[in-house]
This record gives sequence, structure tokens and C-alpha cells, in this order.
Amino acid sequence: MPDKQIPRVESELVPFFVNFQEKLVTYGPSLGISPTEIAMMANHVANLTFLINVNQQVADTREAFTDFKQTMLYGDVDGATPPTPAFPAINLPEAGEPGIITYAKLLIRKMKSTTKYTNQMAEEFGLWSDHPSPDPESNMPVLTATALPLGELEVRYRKNGRQGIQLEWRFKGESEWKNLGRWTTSPIKFTPPSETGQPQIVEFRARYTEKDSPVGNFSAVITVVTTP
Repeated sequence: MPDKQIPRVESELVPFFVNFQEKLVTYGPSLGISPTEIAMMANHVANLTFLINVNQQVADTREAFTDFKQTMLYGDVDGATPPTPAFPAINLPEAGEPGIITYAKLLIRKMKSTTKYTNQMAEEFGLWSDHPSPDPESNMPVLTATALPLGELEVRYRKNGRQGIQLEWRFKGESEWKNLGRWTTSPIKFTPPSETGQPQIVEFRARYTEKDSPVGNFSAVITVVTTP
């Protein structure tokens, strides 16, 4: 049967695994999955859901902290003190071990090795598709950026089977994005122009490339402050 892989896009992981766990409770015992394995997967799904949700909260707070720090260091001396951003607490809801997706792959391999695993089950688990290749329209890079000395910035990404990325940047507050080129390796180092020698807030976004053309959606916009 045509296999469909576990989603690579984080926004698709939670609905996939919630459904996967429900079907595991129903079909798992007949496919050789033990109650202990089913319970462990339930803990993994709870932790995965928490981690995906808190990741966005951390990203939002990180941007708020960047604005807060910028105001505190370089703001108007007569201005009001901005509220201090509070990062969310990172407390897993269930006892668990690392390797959530790795563990799920082991269970999937175990299920597929039995003669009772059918096309209908595969479809209900979300593991069957007439088009198993990832949909480029729903696949987007995840970027991270680090400020280096002397105003240099370092951007990292994972290929996830893609050729590379097309990277764009702009100073925060600008409306137009500037093309920084197409890249096939990570990390990418870039020094934005500076006339004042002061810290600058820089934003990045990217799309994957295939056959030297951009495909899929833009990544989430990330923000970093240069260190002169």
C-alpha cells in the first residue's frame, strides 16, 4: 500500500498524533501493541501537544522580550517602563522520555509487521495516501537566528529532504523584504548594513527550494537583534 509518513510540519503533528492515539487504543491490541506501549504513547502525545503549543508561546514572548530589551537599553529616558515579558513555564504534563516521534515510528513498524494490518486501518491511522510525497504547499522551513559579534548574524535551518532555502530579510518596521539569495547549506552568516553602529532588529523568513525554484509556504518570521 502507498505509505504516508508522519508529518514534518509541526502544525500538523498534534492532530495527527491525537488521531493516531485514538486508533491505537482501538486497533493496537490486535496488532501486537501492548497496554504498556499504548499508555506510553498516550503520555508521549500529551507531552507533544504541550511542547508544540508552548513553542509558539516562547516564540511570541521572545519577540516581546526583544522589544522590551530594546526599549530598556535605547528607549526615551522620559518614557514609561514597558511591562516585563514572562516566559511560560516548561513543565511536561506527563512523565515521559525523549524520542516521541522515534517511539511512534517503532510502533508503526511493529504494526505493519503483522498480517492483521489492513489498508483500512492504515487510512484510519493517517498512514495511507495515494500521494505519499510531502505536499510542498504545506511544508515550510523552521529558522533560528543568533547574533554574533561585530553585527554578524547566523541563520540555521533543516533541509527536511529539500534542496535548500530562499532567504529574505528586512529591518523591523520595513514593509519590503530583501532577497538574501538561495542557500543549500546551514548555517548562513550575514552582516546587515549599519550606519549608526547601534543594535538593529532584523527579521528573516524563508521558503524551501526545489530545482532552484521556491516552493511551499514562507516560514514564520523570526527576529534577532545585532550585537555591534
